[in-house]
Amino acid sequence: MTEIQPPITYRKSRAAAVFYSVPTEIARQLLDGTGLVAVTLAGRSIINATWFDYGESSIGAYREFSLGVVASRETLHVSALASLLLGRAASFGSYILALPVDSEVARAGGVAWYGLPKTKVEFGLAWGSSKLNATISDQGQPILSMQVPIGLGIPCWIRELVIYSQLEGKTLRTPIATNWLAQIDLVCRPRLTVAQPEHSLGRFMTRLGLQSARPLAVVHGRLRYAQLPPPVHS
Repeated sequence: MTEIQPPITYRKSRAAAVFYSVPTEIARQLLDGTGLVAVTLAGRSIINATWFDYGESSIGAYREFSLGVVASRETLHVSALASLLLGRAASFGSYILALPVDSEVARAGGVAWYGLPKTKVEFGLAWGSSKLNATISDQGQPILSMQVPIGLGIPCWIRELVIYSQLEGKTLRTPIATNWLAQIDLVCRPRLTVAQPEHSLGRFMTRLGLQSARPLAVVHGRLRYAQLPPPVHS
């Protein structure tokens, strides 16, 4: 167990999330055994791929990439997407499939406290005025790269993020209070390249077909504050 204990507070950070439409059968397979159901939009499921650049936190500055299935404990459909983009995710969130980070403290704490699938990798994040160029490597070998548009969009405040994980055979729901001044871009064209499809992260991206998947939206902006609470075991 790591010496750093939650709650963990984050400030002076940035984030950019890409939401993709994927076949629902794939999402259902990934959620099998969790007690969760995939949120659907027009008969398809939603995957989120989110880059976090934590400029300041209780455990130091670090970077993180979150890949997850948008899921709920009950069946939700099209109206759920509007709630998600407006930060009103009271009953649903992201079931985390992969969560690479570049901090050993963050990796160890996430695994021990929340059962999160965190791994240690290297990041390259370059925030420009109109795009984010992001890369992940493992021991110097490129795994994937993504170019994310971060230009104009519809402004909104996101007040809460919810993540689902599995710890000791049980599904854990963790609400994260946020102050995220975000913009929503519905005409975005992010570009993803998977350099190592045999890598564990690359296998997820390939299985989900994200290199050719239809992007639904990009949500990006300054993450002024967030707090990861202690886990609640039900």
